Amino acid sequence: MADNYHKNDNDHLYEFYRTASKESQYKYQKEKNSVNDLIYTAQIKKQKDRSDAKELRYHKLKLLTIFLAIILILSCSFFICRAKKRKAIFT
Repeated sequence: MADNYHKNDNDHLYEFYRTASKESQYKYQKEKNSVNDLIYTAQIKKQKDRSDAKELRYHKLKLLTIFLAIILILSCSFFICRAKKRKAIFT
């Protein structure tokens, strides 16, 4: 509209529509940036949650491995001591 009024030498309406167009573009760009920021923030949060979940699984697996290793060592020690005592009794 602004271009048509400019071609027809109607400066008052040209300025009005040109200003309205600029304001509209500014508001659109502001909304677009806001939406992009929300999407970006959501993606970062999702990636962080995934990384936290992986880290938690890693720590659980690590603790389980340590726990099983301790049980294995204690069991072996118990059976070795028991075998030595039985051997001493038989001799």
